[in-house]
Amino acid sequence: MLLLQIRSTRDMISESLECQLFRLKNQNNAKKPLWTSVVPLMSWTELIKERWNNSLRFTSLWIQNIDVIKNTNNLWSKIYGISSTLFFKLF
Repeated sequence: MLLLQIRSTRDMISESLECQLFRLKNQNNAKKPLWTSVVPLMSWTELIKERWNNSLRFTSLWIQNIDVIKNTNNLWSKIYGISSTLFFKLF
């Protein structure tokens, strides 16, 4: 999961930098500013931090769900064990 997040973040930054480089090569200096950011409202560190936080939140929720599934399976096996024991005692 974390490896996918690293690749995704790297690809996003690479793509954005390529777009900016393309803009710099093809812009008309009289009409446009020298540097225009693809992500104007956030710095790169804030953007990466936000993506990692979202990824970590998702990972922790996913791990919690796995624990819930394990606990539910354990509960069902205990219920099944108790009910089968009672069944054999009754008959």
